[in-house]
Amino acid sequence: MGTVVSYVIIGFYFLTALVLMVYGLNCYLMVFLFQRGRKGAEIQRGHILNRYSHMKGTEHWPRVTTQIPVYNEYNVAPRVVRAVARMKYPKDKHEIQVLDDSNDKTRGLIDQVVHELQKEGYDVHVIRRKTRQGFKAGALAEGLNLARGELIAIFDADFEPPKDYLGSKNK
Repeated sequence: MGTVVSYVIIGFYFLTALVLMVYGLNCYLMVFLFQRGRKGAEIQRGHILNRYSHMKGTEHWPRVTTQIPVYNEYNVAPRVVRAVARMKYPKDKHEIQVLDDSNDKTRGLIDQVVHELQKEGYDVHVIRRKTRQGFKAGALAEGLNLARGELIAIFDADFEPPKDYLGSKNK
């Protein structure tokens, strides 16, 4: 009986070690895929910037729509909205959509921030839905139907984009 218990314990130990090994390998795989995709995304961003960099003046620049999906993110939502507005890109070519599905006090805070930015001349508006069908992806799809931009940028509420993300040296 003692050997059977020993084999069960050893078997459980090896099974646990195997599960942890597979989990660790999955983590390495995810880091590898992230790094590989990151390089491709930077290359594609560079191609887009090169495509428009030769243009003198901003009248021929593409219109960009930036989408920010938000759901009850009171502490971070104003920060990302302001950061997107501060990005170096002509105000008349940059549309900002705050896709707000919040059902708490975040709604009022977002309305306040958007109102302040509109006073400063930014093309920023809030889009709210009656139902959260599709969650943030559903909000992005609905915003895409209303987007006027040739290019789309999407930032989650807990991310703060750098000022030069859109590649402009002028505002």
